[in-house]
Amino acid sequence: MRKNRVQLNHGYPRRFQNTPIAAAVTAAVLVALSPALHAQNSHSHAPAATSAAQQSHRAELDKKATDLGNGLLRGMKAFENASSDKRSQRASEVLQIVQARRQALLELVEADPGRVLALALPPELRARLPQQARDLVEQRVEAEGVVAAMILENHERGVSKQAYFLEVDGRSGNRHYNLHWADTGMSERQQEALVNKRVRLKAMQLNGHLIVGNHNEVEDAALGGKKTGAGSGSTQTSTSTTDAYATSPAVSGDQKTLVIVANFSDKGVGCSVDAVRNTVFGTSKSANQILRESSRNAVSLSGDVVGPFSIPYSSTSTCDYRSWGAAADAAAKAAGIDPSRYTRISYALPPNSCGWGGIANLGGTPPTRSWIAYCAYPAIFAHEIGHNLSFHHASTPSSEYGDLSDPMGNNAIVQSNGSNKSMAGWLSPGNVVDASSSGSYTLSALAAPDNGSAQVIRLRKTDTNEFYYVSLRQGIDLDANLSSTYRDRISIHTSSGVMPVKTVLRSTLGAGQSFQDSVNGITITAQSISSGSAMVSLQTSGAACSAASPGVSVGPSSQTTSAGATAGYSVTITNNDSSVCGNTSFSVAQSLPAGFSGSFSTSSIQLSPGASASIPWSVTPGTTIADGIYALKVSTSASGHSSATASASLQVYTQDGTSGTSGGSTGSSGGTSGTSDALPPTVTVTWPQDGDVLPARPISLAASAYDGSGVARVDFLVNGTLVGSSTTAPYQVRWNAKKSTGSNTLTLRATDTAGNAAEASVRFTVK
Repeated sequence: MRKNRVQLNHGYPRRFQNTPIAAAVTAAVLVALSPALHAQNSHSHAPAATSAAQQSHRAELDKKATDLGNGLLRGMKAFENASSDKRSQRASEVLQIVQARRQALLELVEADPGRVLALALPPELRARLPQQARDLVEQRVEAEGVVAAMILENHERGVSKQAYFLEVDGRSGNRHYNLHWADTGMSERQQEALVNKRVRLKAMQLNGHLIVGNHNEVEDAALGGKKTGAGSGSTQTSTSTTDAYATSPAVSGDQKTLVIVANFSDKGVGCSVDAVRNTVFGTSKSANQILRESSRNAVSLSGDVVGPFSIPYSSTSTCDYRSWGAAADAAAKAAGIDPSRYTRISYALPPNSCGWGGIANLGGTPPTRSWIAYCAYPAIFAHEIGHNLSFHHASTPSSEYGDLSDPMGNNAIVQSNGSNKSMAGWLSPGNVVDASSSGSYTLSALAAPDNGSAQVIRLRKTDTNEFYYVSLRQGIDLDANLSSTYRDRISIHTSSGVMPVKTVLRSTLGAGQSFQDSVNGITITAQSISSGSAMVSLQTSGAACSAASPGVSVGPSSQTTSAGATAGYSVTITNNDSSVCGNTSFSVAQSLPAGFSGSFSTSSIQLSPGASASIPWSVTPGTTIADGIYALKVSTSASGHSSATASASLQVYTQDGTSGTSGGSTGSSGGTSGTSDALPPTVTVTWPQDGDVLPARPISLAASAYDGSGVARVDFLVNGTLVGSSTTAPYQVRWNAKKSTGSNTLTLRATDTAGNAAEASVRFTVK
């Protein structure tokens, strides 16, 4: 995928200030060109803002991007209606607006990626822009790569941020694109289920960002195009024939780790290299000991600590942790150390003004990395390297790091909890008992040596398709550090059963105490707790119906039509009730701008739990509606359920009919009103992107094309040979990449109805 690197011009040329469209867009442009509220590539973790402040900030960004979008439509109209002697000037003005609008959308994408999709310029309008401006505007693409995640956390404040990326193979190495999920019906658990998977997806590309609007547009590339399970919560098949449930790949092996100690230009690390070495690799009260004991020696840390090296950044500079890591790597290489020889790389840094104490890859392709601002805390190193090993946080319902019975909580020097040990494969099959009905079970302490007895009871929680993990914690080895909240008590956790996923501590029980889940009809009682063992009873009486707010989405997020012309949308409704509930009838309603009309093909639909269905929705702007971006809203509700809403936009753009030229010229020339069509169409390769590395299997080649007189066809040529043609948008052909391994060139040739032709090419590699 090609990245556009365009520096914004923070002042307009005098010639632009006096143009007819300047008055219409100046106010919006000045807002967009004010200092950015967030650095584009910064992932610093600032203190959490109040809900009201977040809403106000989002509204400000939304208004800025919307105003610029409306200004762009007016600028495009002025460009298309311009005489030939003014056309180049109007194209330059459009470019100025596009640059400002692009910056505004980049600011909005972190706060509200769904709104960016709604404000995206539809392909039909994008194709009418001058070429230089078009290259800076977002576009629909297809991409294939591995989903990765990064966790940025402030342990002291108890907050964290999770960012997703798509790692795409390229000729010069992997490229990372910020990945955003705009599907409001897609849970955090479903997003995490995609981490470490190779997927093929459709998305809106905005500079280095990919925005996915619907989980159905994500396919598992390793399974031949099957859905990833993001919509259902399913993740992986079992890796063990003796396990009745899905499991994660076992976490094992010695983790060859490089710790690079790095000083900022204004502040140094407060620990010696020897102290850091003992903190990470030592045999007592170290990250190595935490992992060894938790895994029964299945996992260990070994490696080197190097430095300290000085890097050319201050502790108060922009929080560009990737650049810090690159500078530390370069310093290590200059000292004769090769970071690529290691499986894990940790950067021990001084405290800084970024607001985070640790950053780490959540799983990912080795070498995975972590950035740590506290050099003397073994639990923080174990925590961040734990993320590298695909462990997520040990939480409680009210606190991100609230489970102090696990190192993935708030930095406790203890062994892992029963859920994490089970998912990591650190317990033998006889240690985990899968329960499906009422009964009594004897549990040995979780930290006790393996003697083949049960140490964890696992029980399905049907309303969320998660599991309860029941274990006994006692003061053995590092678990001697457990507080009385956990020690000599039964712990009850929930998780999905497949890493990476948070574990949530639901309760701890002393002898005679019970935990009750009335929704699922489950009661867990600690009948007795004695030295080294406990008797636990499970009572299951059947799950009750749990009504949940339905899911609703609208597609497409953004499209265009002219005043008086109808546009069609699809409204998808999902019944999120638990599986034991009956069918539910959901009604739909619309909220439209003044002067618009709309109708659904049906006013209600009946769905069983877990089922989805789509309803066609027609929206028509009145004949006098002015060009602009208009927000549309749909809601769904049912008796006994909370309502849910979804939004889309309709960009009204009505041609004046006074310009007979195509809107796709480069802006350097153009005909006057009423001339015949002598301009070629515009054509762009949407997939693959230049430099992509593709698998040797059948793939879809895709293009976008536009011409004012109409596109007759788009021909697809690979290395000069025609492999197919398409006559309707979206323009696609199926091609078997097995036939051409190695370097290739894809050329698109678009021909309009007047016989004018244009070409576009990209290079890609098939492996």
